Amino acid sequence: MGKICIFTGHRDLPRGTGPLRAALLRQITALSAGGFTDFLSGGAMGFDLLAAETVLELRPVLPCVRLLMILPCEGQDRAYPPGEKARYRTVLDQADLVRYTAHAYYNGCMLARDRVLAQADTVAALVVALLIFRASLRMAAESINTLMDSGSTKERGAVAKAVRKVPGITAVRRVRLRNSGPQTFVDLTVGVEPGIRVRDGHRLAHEAEQAVAAILPGADVCVHVEPMSARAGKDDNPFSLVQRMASEHGLAVHNVHVLRTGGLFHIELHVELPGGLPYAEAYARVRPFEDDLRRALPGVEVVSHLEPEGAASALHAGAAVSVPLAELAWREVRLAVENEPLLCDPHKFSTYELPEQGICISFHCGISGELSVEEVHNICVRLEKRLRGAVPPLGRIIVHVEPDAATAAQQAD
Repeated sequence: MGKICIFTGHRDLPRGTGPLRAALLRQITALSAGGFTDFLSGGAMGFDLLAAETVLELRPVLPCVRLLMILPCEGQDRAYPPGEKARYRTVLDQADLVRYTAHAYYNGCMLARDRVLAQADTVAALVVALLIFRASLRMAAESINTLMDSGSTKERGAVAKAVRKVPGITAVRRVRLRNSGPQTFVDLTVGVEPGIRVRDGHRLAHEAEQAVAAILPGADVCVHVEPMSARAGKDDNPFSLVQRMASEHGLAVHNVHVLRTGGLFHIELHVELPGGLPYAEAYARVRPFEDDLRRALPGVEVVSHLEPEGAASALHAGAAVSVPLAELAWREVRLAVENEPLLCDPHKFSTYELPEQGICISFHCGISGELSVEEVHNICVRLEKRLRGAVPPLGRIIVHVEPDAATAAQQAD
């Protein structure tokens, strides 16, 4: 393990920092020649940030040096001026390791950070282990991506962006990249207006291939053309929009919840990603999808929860509920239906338990088919409220309402 250098200094620096930066460049270069490899900074404004930026500036010519940011708490930069905040976040994005000594600020967290810096030998040993572990994860993720035709997230995004700029192409979906030795194979689906001629579709596919070649010279490109009107997305409801955009970004989403307040949307959803993928890389893969949603629905708030692939399907497929509780729920369902004059014939009752939902019940009942959807919905809301009051442990309640026999007979006639 190499030697360690810790930076600390004044918060307020003179306006012209050129001489100080030049001195830092010389000193860090000399230290690197003397066997120093790990440079630690506490992330404070002034000298700490300047020293960190200088290490990053030298990293292309001194590849053995590492920048380790040992920070007092998350949100350290919340009171920084905008310019300093941008510098701080750029440094953190490029650092080899970022470690927080506390999740939130408290009186004394700066001293705690300083104590960690003072124990730099121990910290550096842990850091080296973490860097090796992270590198192993990255290598594993790259191997998985290659096997699964996922390709580089950055390259996939660049390909999709370039093809979207081709006039006449209305959508880009399912971009897949795979490397075999020096050769890159690209497979993607593009949308075109349904009414165009075959020769125009062929021309657009060729232009899409050229756009990919500009990003990945020499790539073997296969373009699938599908009819997809540019106006189709404008009429999508938010659920369809989320699913379509997730598909375009090669993401699997579930548990999509959409709330609308006035003219604004609040969207919550779960995104499935490979479990071994580093979280920062997973977040970077989901971010363009969220940005596209925000562009499609101005003012929308998107809250995404990232989870390993298969987590949703790994849930127990409905654990059994105790007999007394199931009987209590069924009795309350029958009583609730009896107290709703427009409902009748509760049947097909089932109950089960899910880890995230708790105790769930579902049942069917009849209703007059002359009512509107809104009227039936209001009755169901009232019914659910009564059931939750009678059986507090209930989680999800699904009521399947169907036209009663009289209405069904009228429709048959």
